[in-house]
Amino acid sequence: MPRRLWPRTVVLGCDRPLPVGAAVRLVVLPGVALAARPAVASRSEQSFVWTVRPAFTAEFSCERERAGAPCWPVRPLTLAFSAPAARADLQQVRLRRLDGGTPGESITAIVEGEAGDPEARFLRFPVPLAENARYAIELPAGLRDTTGRPLANAASFPLSVGTASAPPIAKFAAAPFGVIELEAAGRGASPRGVLPLTLRHVQPDLAAVAGAPGAAPSGAIRVRRFDTAADILAWLGRVERYHENSVTAREAGLPEPQWHETIEVTDHEGRVRPVRRERRIATRELPLLRDDPAAAVLPLPALPARDGPPAGAPRPFEVVGLPLAAPGYHVVEVESPRLGAALLEPAAPMFVRTGVLVTNLGVHLKHGRESSAVWVTTLDRGRPVAGAEVSVHDCRGGTLWTGRTDVQGVARIAQPLDPRPAVRPGVPAGRRADARVDPACPSDEALFVMARHATPARGGAPAVNDVAFVLGSWQRGIEPWRFDLPQRREAEPDRVAHTVFDRTLLRAGETVSMKHFLRVETARGL
Repeated sequence: MPRRLWPRTVVLGCDRPLPVGAAVRLVVLPGVALAARPAVASRSEQSFVWTVRPAFTAEFSCERERAGAPCWPVRPLTLAFSAPAARADLQQVRLRRLDGGTPGESITAIVEGEAGDPEARFLRFPVPLAENARYAIELPAGLRDTTGRPLANAASFPLSVGTASAPPIAKFAAAPFGVIELEAAGRGASPRGVLPLTLRHVQPDLAAVAGAPGAAPSGAIRVRRFDTAADILAWLGRVERYHENSVTAREAGLPEPQWHETIEVTDHEGRVRPVRRERRIATRELPLLRDDPAAAVLPLPALPARDGPPAGAPRPFEVVGLPLAAPGYHVVEVESPRLGAALLEPAAPMFVRTGVLVTNLGVHLKHGRESSAVWVTTLDRGRPVAGAEVSVHDCRGGTLWTGRTDVQGVARIAQPLDPRPAVRPGVPAGRRADARVDPACPSDEALFVMARHATPARGGAPAVNDVAFVLGSWQRGIEPWRFDLPQRREAEPDRVAHTVFDRTLLRAGETVSMKHFLRVETARGL
């Protein structure tokens, strides 16, 4: 049925609703003429094809462990509409508690989008929600979209949804590396660092106690401290390599028959054929410290009796402090079968790890082409540390320079420092090893600077042999390009060349004389 809007515009509409999502074609036959000029008419047939828009529906979604399982109470419950609706109407959507806690308790939805926009399509409910609870999502009566269409699946509401237990979690505040300040303890007690670890529903699993025959294996929290430059560099690279990554079965140390696996692949013609490929294993399934005899087991801090859960119940979501008694670099690894049962397929113990430097020293490096400087300060007060023993190493732990800081806490190095090892197994003599392809180097051509300082016992406080380090690659936020500084890192000096002409105004066929100057930039000048 045509309807005139403007003198030259006519809008057509069907007299009956069209099927939702159906393909529609509008055909304009020859002979359509202008009302003002009937003699001018179309001569050919025109066809316009489109698809009718989908019905106005609401779709619920949430994150869950697997299909058909209840929703995780720590992740948002969301409701998405296929077409915009009035924001004022969506703000009336409620999530109502059906069992336990406070039945009938109502939670208001958070509408997504610009606050001043009168229309919206998405909303979510704030978290966390109660675990193992039943809820109902209630919509306002007669909810319609902005064009007046009613909700096609309104009969599904109130929609009943359930929450499961919160998924287990074991997470360090910083990984794969972090720094913890060495804290002073009580009188006569040694200083220590406290590593925060977030846990949920895995605490009883970290007992490190051998169970009865046939019982489920128990997890543990293990730690190992490293003191030498070579060990620290090697384990810095190893922890970085095993952080949220995967390795081949060969690198993981599995027997040769397990190095490859066969999978089925569908080619472009639809045929399924087996393909043999190198097997890869997620690093969270592989331990670093479980079979290490030098690793120690850290006990899980106990909760006070008044704060503890009922007998047999899991400990709640909490942040515990793991005491690290000695200064230095520590690798801490959590092994949890409960975590693996929830997140791995097939179920197996899962490993979460980090590297931690416990210290009260701050080591700073200024690497120059012909000379460098290292200065050492305290973390708690920022004061210079005099007499600290400083050693500079290449990327494999080889010593390049040793010395001590002066009264200002500065160690001046009057020689060039090249972080690349001069000789590496498999590299012919006379060729400089490329640290970027050396698996023993955790960083790309980075100097490793280590500082040690012994504090004698005074006034009942025990003596402390503190240690700290810095890598030359740690320059996030102070990269040279941010300050328009040169990027070169080689030890060879820069060469500057320019030419002086006897004159610059010349005629064709004339001879010009010139002198070339080649100069080398050094610390003493050109």
